[in-house]
Parts: sequence; structure tokens; C-alpha cells
Amino acid sequence: MSALEKALLKATAAKPQKSGEDRQKFLLRIMLAVQKLPDEDWESLAAIEGAQDWFNAATDADNAEKPVPDFPDAEADAEADAEEDEDQGEQEDEDNQEEDEMAKTAKKAKPPAKGASAKKEPAAKPAKAAAKGADAKKPAKDAEKKKPAAAPKKGLSMRRTLKMIVIKTPKMPVDELIALLEKKGYKSPSKLTVTSIRSDTRDTMKVLNEAGLTNIEV
Repeated sequence: MSALEKALLKATAAKPQKSGEDRQKFLLRIMLAVQKLPDEDWESLAAIEGAQDWFNAATDADNAEKPVPDFPDAEADAEADAEEDEDQGEQEDEDNQEEDEMAKTAKKAKPPAKGASAKKEPAAKPAKAAAKGADAKKPAKDAEKKKPAAAPKKGLSMRRTLKMIVIKTPKMPVDELIALLEKKGYKSPSKLTVTSIRSDTRDTMKVLNEAGLTNIEV
């Protein structure tokens, strides 16, 4: 675990990366935790080297629908772990080699008794033949293929699709918007991005209503 990762976990009181948790989801979780910090706590992050720079870079990447960058010192930490694993592997190889040499020496010191014959291993039992016609009987459900989610129309971005949905249903919650986008074929839309676009679109609708250009209930 990098020093910056430890510092941000402590500053945000967020939980460390869980076993099996996707790295991108973890980084996004930390980014959202930093975003929720009060202004005074955000200012205190300036004392942690690279903390505010990482958050700004992570936010820019997420808004551009790109992968959130890892912590800058994570690569150096990973290299140190790799070197330690390599040293440990070399030590294990040396230990195994010594054990092999000792085993060979022991065999030479104690030759087998005269006339002793090696025990023959019993022959493995042949596997039972599959029941005749078993392959022919397959459940009908296996033949049915699950229909993949419909791919979005060519040239229609996730941002524009989301804005159109918000205009038609401005009161739809963020979680339902994400589910609808996934149903339309957009893979893992960011909650932060969806929240931001929804807020901007609703604000624009309010301005148009106030200008008398539209009359949409927001």
C-alpha cells in the first residue's frame, strides 16, 4: 500500500481496498470520499504531498470518462514488493536445491536390500463410458442464449443520452439513471459523472423556465 493511499484512507476514514474489489472502483471510492470532505479538511490535504494533485487528476479523468489514475507512489511500492518476492523466491530455490542434494546423498548411503524389487503401482481403473445418448439429451434452456444488452446508437454519446433522459424525466434518481444507461448498453457509467450531468441539465431547465422559453416541471 502506497504512502499516499494510507494518508487518504486516514483523512477520509474510508475503508481499505477489499479482497476482490476492482482497483478502479476502489480509486473512485476514494475520490468520492475526498470530494465529500469539508473545505477545512480539503485545505489540510495540502500538507500531504500529491494528495490534492491526485484528486484533481482523478476528477478530470472521471469527467472525461477515462480510468482514474492510480496513486503516483503505488508503482514504486509495487516494485519494492516485487523485489522482495524475487529475493524470497531465490532463497526458496536455494533451500530446495540443498534439500535435493541431501536426499541424493542419503540414497547413496543406503542402497536397497539385495533382491528387493520395486512395488508395482496398481493400474488405474478405466473410466466408465458415458451413457449412450447422454450427449444427445441437452436441456432446452442450454440452447437458449441470453440476449446481450442493446448497444447504444452509433454516434450518440452517453452524455447526450443522459441529458435527453433527464429532460424527459427530470425527477428520476441517480441510481435509476445509471441502471437505465446500463440497460441501453453503456458500460459502468460513473456515479459522479451521472450526478454532475443530471445537476447541470436540471439547472439549465430551470433557467429556460425562468426565461419563459419552456415550462417543464423540474
